[in-house]
Amino acid sequence: MMSSTEANGSGPHQGRERTLGEVQRELEAAYRRLEEEGARRRQLEAELETRVAVRTAELEAAAAALRDSEAKFRALAEESLVGVYLIQDGRFRYANATQAAMLGYTTEELLALPSIVETVAEEDRTRVLENLRPPTGEARMVRYEFTALRKDGERRELEVLGGVSVFDGQPAILGTSQDITDRKRVETTLRQRVELQDQVGKIAATVPGMICSFQLRSDGSTCMPFATPAIEEIYGLSPEDVRADFGPAFARLHPDDLERVQRTIAESARNLTPWREVFRVRHPRKGELWVEGHSVPRKQTDGGVLWHGFVQDVTERKRTEVKLAEQLRELQRWHDATLGREGRILELKRQVNELLVKAGEPPRYPSVEGDD
Repeated sequence: MMSSTEANGSGPHQGRERTLGEVQRELEAAYRRLEEEGARRRQLEAELETRVAVRTAELEAAAAALRDSEAKFRALAEESLVGVYLIQDGRFRYANATQAAMLGYTTEELLALPSIVETVAEEDRTRVLENLRPPTGEARMVRYEFTALRKDGERRELEVLGGVSVFDGQPAILGTSQDITDRKRVETTLRQRVELQDQVGKIAATVPGMICSFQLRSDGSTCMPFATPAIEEIYGLSPEDVRADFGPAFARLHPDDLERVQRTIAESARNLTPWREVFRVRHPRKGELWVEGHSVPRKQTDGGVLWHGFVQDVTERKRTEVKLAEQLRELQRWHDATLGREGRILELKRQVNELLVKAGEPPRYPSVEGDD
C-alpha cells in the first residue's frame, strides 16, 4: 500500500532533486558572469597596455627633444665669445668657459661659490644684487657696469646685459657679460686729458674721435669754437664749418635723435651736470654712424655755458650690442623651450604612473610622485 504523500508525488527525494537543479543553474550563471568579467578585464588590460605604450612613446620623444634643446643651448653658449651666465638666488647656476675665465676661475669653481658677491668689488656689491632682482612690469632686460673681483684679486670692469628667466621653476637671470676694462681705461684717460687744457694739442693727435668745445650762448644759439680735424670723420664737416654756428652739424643728426640730443644739452646746461649721449649721424660719405659724446659744462660770465669733451665713433660697438641682444634672445628661447619640455616630460610620467596603478601595476616613475 502507498501512503498518500507518495501517491501525490511529493516525497523527500523529489524535493531534493529540485534544489540541486536550482544550484546548478546558479553556478552556470555565475560561471557566465566570470567569463564576461574576464573578457572585459582582458579588453581593459589591452587598452591600458596600448595607452601606456602611446604615453611612453610620447615621453621618449619629449625626452629626446629636451636633450636636443639642451645640446643646442650649451653649444650656443659655449661657442660664444662673451660670457654667458645664469644666476639664481645669488649664485651662479650656469657659466660658460668665457665667463669663468673672465673671472679667473674654472667653471666648476665658479659654480661652487656660495655667492656671486665674491666676484664683485665691495663698493659695487649692493648695486649688483639690486640689479639681480628679476625686473617687474614690462622691463625684462637690464644693462649695467660694475667692478669685478677676479680669483687672484685683480679688479676688472665688466658690462652685463641680463634678462629675467626661469630655472627649476624659480625666477633667475640669464645674461651675457663683456670685459670693458681697456675701454674704461681709455675713457678715463681721455677725460683726464680733456681737463688739461694745455695738452689739448697732444691729445688730439692720439685719441680716437674728436676733442672739442661746445658753446651754448646766452641768446640760445650754439657753436663749436674748437674742434680737432677728426670732426670730419664724425660729421663730415671741417672745424671752420661749425666755429660760428653748430647748425650744420645738428642738420646731420638723425631726425629721431635730434630732439633728444638738444633736450639733454639743455638739461646739462641748466643743472651743470656732465653730458653724455649716444646718437646717430648721417655722414655724407660713410652713411649712418653711431657716435657717443662726453663733455663737462662750465658756466660763463655772460650767462652762456661752455662744454669741453670728446665725441667718438661707436658704430662697431653698437653693432656688437645688437648682436649680443639677439644672442641673448636666442639663448632665452632655447632655455624657455627646455623648461617647457621638462614640464611635459613630468606630466607624461605622471600619466604613465596613473595608468599602471589602474592596471594593478606599481608606478614606473616613483620619483615623480615625490615632486608633488
